[in-house]
Amino acid sequence: MWMKLSLFLGLVLFAACRNPEYFVQKMDYDQAIDRYSHALQNSKNKKRAKQNLIGLETAYAFAQSRDSAELAVLEVSVKPEFWPRINAIYRRIKHRQETVQAQLPVLHKKGNKPKTVFMESIDTLESFSRRKAAAYLYSEAQRLLSVTDSTGQRQPARDAFYLLNDLKANYFADWENTTALLDYASQDGKTHVFIEKSVENGVLDGTAFWECISLTPNFTQNEWFVFYTDTLFRKTFDYQVKCHLLGLYIGPDCISQTERLEQIMVPYGSEETRDSSGQAFMYTEKYRTETKAFITYHASRSAYGTVLLELHDMHTGKLDFSPVLNGSYNFDESSELYQPVTPSYWWMIQRVADNLAWDLRQALKEALFVEETDLLQKTRLYHK
Repeated sequence: MWMKLSLFLGLVLFAACRNPEYFVQKMDYDQAIDRYSHALQNSKNKKRAKQNLIGLETAYAFAQSRDSAELAVLEVSVKPEFWPRINAIYRRIKHRQETVQAQLPVLHKKGNKPKTVFMESIDTLESFSRRKAAAYLYSEAQRLLSVTDSTGQRQPARDAFYLLNDLKANYFADWENTTALLDYASQDGKTHVFIEKSVENGVLDGTAFWECISLTPNFTQNEWFVFYTDTLFRKTFDYQVKCHLLGLYIGPDCISQTERLEQIMVPYGSEETRDSSGQAFMYTEKYRTETKAFITYHASRSAYGTVLLELHDMHTGKLDFSPVLNGSYNFDESSELYQPVTPSYWWMIQRVADNLAWDLRQALKEALFVEETDLLQKTRLYHK
């Protein structure tokens, strides 16, 4: 624990000790500006202060030039989807200028006057682009929700939810009807899955097997999927998962013991060695070879189960997924000290169910989960 803490603190201190030039080389100009500003405020060496001032001016110029160039490209043919990125750049410029302007009185007092050019009307530009970005996010969310309404697809509603959440958190908390649409997107984005368990005719103790496996509530830890095992709470579903136990075998106890013979050395007295006066001064222990029997006790028991998993799309009526899953458990124990006891019949069922439960969950995750769309990834990129 202390080693991990020491390593963490060491990394933090290492990062903190990096000079501003390091961040300029990495093109992290805003971090470099903060380091140069801090150094200027605390520098007592005039030569070093001059170097820091030049560094601040250089990093600031590079940052402004980089952002201005990107803005020029984006604003040549402004597409609605560009506005979140444009606003992110204006926010960055505004924050940078405010940071430098807030430090000017202290820098001037120390005789340091940085040659920095500030973008005019940055407040207006940031505010205008913020409203444009908010309008785009809201309009795109409405479009995505309409796709869900017309096709029944859940992913567009989820994308709309993320866009609206972004709008509410990073742009305007009360933009038009955002809150109501968020609730609507949250509900429309959810996938409702009905899980049905069954047992093949002739398979014994299938009910006990299924009682050992829990696939609800929300075992996937994904807020977009809701699982049901009863139609009491909902009548229509997006998917039906049929879990059919095809076979369950619990083997008998296998108890055995084996005997092996080994040659061992057994002490049976000692031999004296006497000196010239007849006094014993050394004793040597004597051994003889005997055959001894060793008994090894052994116990084993095996069990296995087979489940057919079927995923039915209730909108198209198609069978999307139908893997056959196999699970097993083997108990095997040996001892020379005691006779091992084999697990009970019901304990073996529990172990097989545990192994198959993991496979069932993984198979369902693979079949049901969808990756984030490019739209969502692009929207998140705007705020990096």
